[in-house]
Amino acid sequence: MRDTLVPSMPHTRDEWSMRVAILGTAISPYLFFWQASEEVEEEKAAGLNSLSQRQAAEALRPLAGRFAATLFSDGVVGVGFLAIPTLAGSAAYAFAETLGWRQGLRN
Repeated sequence: MRDTLVPSMPHTRDEWSMRVAILGTAISPYLFFWQASEEVEEEKAAGLNSLSQRQAAEALRPLAGRFAATLFSDGVVGVGFLAIPTLAGSAAYAFAETLGWRQGLRN
């Protein structure tokens, strides 16, 4: 019961790996939303105030027709799936280096 309510530092390599993985997967979605919000702010500052002026899926309409929004959405989801392991892995390397652990594919 105590371990459920009182946080403690990890003691084993597996515990640290789990913490790094949780941190990486928690940060990834935040970064996607932050980046999207930042892009919208920049477009508004450039005078593109209506949604139709800044909708990225519209650029796909000549290629995909009525499926442009679906194609765009699938692309965003696909990029997200590719980015999650990359960000988690890079965070793990940085964490291991910070703590002086052996890291890399050959260790």
